[in-house]
Amino acid sequence: MATSSPTLASEESGKPSPHPQTDIDPLTHLSTLLNSRHSTRAFLPTPVPLTAIHNALSLAQTAPSNSNIQNWRLYLLSGHSLSKLTTALSSAAREGAPVSSHLPSEFAHFRSELGQKVYSEGYGVSRSDPAARIAKSRRNYTFFDAPLGGVICMDKELASYDAVSVGMWLQSFLLALTAQGLGSCVMVSTKGYEEVVKKTVGIPDGLEVLSGLAIGYEDTSERVNSIRSGRADWRDAVVEMSD
Repeated sequence: MATSSPTLASEESGKPSPHPQTDIDPLTHLSTLLNSRHSTRAFLPTPVPLTAIHNALSLAQTAPSNSNIQNWRLYLLSGHSLSKLTTALSSAAREGAPVSSHLPSEFAHFRSELGQKVYSEGYGVSRSDPAARIAKSRRNYTFFDAPLGGVICMDKELASYDAVSVGMWLQSFLLALTAQGLGSCVMVSTKGYEEVVKKTVGIPDGLEVLSGLAIGYEDTSERVNSIRSGRADWRDAVVEMSD
């Protein structure tokens, strides 16, 4: 785990949590966290209190995992370490397209709908201006100017289903950040330049990069942060069976 102090505040005097302890029942509180968490695509330069990150990591560590292997690995970067990575990623993006996995046609409409919201509504970029859309998409590689960035990894020798454990840990971490007033954005796009990331950060060959992560205080003046992606009805994903 690599951090540098310029963008991580060591004092507990950071911004107060927007969710103070109350008599609200746990399900209502959880509902508030789940519904308020969203992808933040513009951050303030405000330093992130290190205590808030450690609190979130401590809570996330309770996430379940197959055989209790706790197989998530996180590299945290700030200051020069983060700048070095974003510079390398931005350079790689200018030189060539990222490696990406095929998205089956039945899922393509979800990506299209999200792209319309983010680029057209959030950034005000028309479909007829591909250069502008590409420029905005490359903000992924600057971690949206967040003061704190992360690279999430898993051991290569583990089975694909072990990524489920990483997902549960990551959601726990994101909710713990949200509870403390911090915004975040999970960026699978980072995986597209995996070798660049591993070389720049110093990640061992035995680990696989799963995604990037931007963390910081949300810039609420940016329209793109008001964008909310829709969700299908949960019934579309569930088959209920009984005798």
